[in-house]
Amino acid sequence: MNKKALRQKAKEHKKEIIIGVVTVTTVAIGSYLVYRNWDSIKTLFRPKSSKNIPTIIPEPIKEIKPHYDTILPKEITDNLTGEKMTAKELGFETYCSAREINKRLVGKGLQVKNIFGEYDITELGEPVGIVTHKTTQYGYSFSNNEWDSAIINYIFSKEELEEIERKHKIFDDILNDYAA
Repeated sequence: MNKKALRQKAKEHKKEIIIGVVTVTTVAIGSYLVYRNWDSIKTLFRPKSSKNIPTIIPEPIKEIKPHYDTILPKEITDNLTGEKMTAKELGFETYCSAREINKRLVGKGLQVKNIFGEYDITELGEPVGIVTHKTTQYGYSFSNNEWDSAIINYIFSKEELEEIERKHKIFDDILNDYAA
């Protein structure tokens, strides 16, 4: 039965129609669509108007670019300690993970995460960060970003720095009690 005869039959009888599409490859695959009457079939192939077509394309998402400082604050660049620390070491000092430190460094615009999962120091981060290359005793080479310890004052808020100091004091008290 050709397409025209199928349309005519559907118009006349308005019964259930099964339209089947079968493709044969190494495995037979079949797809079946069931429609109750001619109007359903007609809207499938040729919608009456564009109002009947549901919108499936969402509105484009507006990219929100974070605001980065263009230069580091003078109180950071003037008070560099010369002590270079990795994200792991900075995390140990501040009681948080290296992942959290890296997120904060990215959030402040000091580094960016590249497609391979490594972090690259940005122009803003160059005065306080340096890329180091190391080789283990087994011959495995890797690079690390090391940061001046003064950067802690830039990536943490005043309240967070106070909380870190409080934790340091508690930790020191515990060590003093244990040593005595």
